[in-house]
Amino acid sequence: MTQLVYKDDSQSETIIEVNLRHPGKHNRNTSRNHNWAIYVNPVGVDAAVKIKDTRCVAAGYTWNPYFTQLADPLNVNIIDSLKYTF
Repeated sequence: MTQLVYKDDSQSETIIEVNLRHPGKHNRNTSRNHNWAIYVNPVGVDAAVKIKDTRCVAAGYTWNPYFTQLADPLNVNIIDSLKYTF
């Protein structure tokens, strides 16, 4: 993880660099089309649950560092729900 802090206390973007590899003698296994994301909470014990719809629920929602509103800004229910998640 890298982030520069300048003399005027301004900061650069945060960069996360990950080196992925498969365990094994030759590391020739390939995998594709993973949906990578960063979530607000660490993955909990539910990461091992076999049912896909309930796996990693403890991780919460996808982290949005800029708090960009991606939904309908007139939808009051979404805005109210975000007030209590930070």
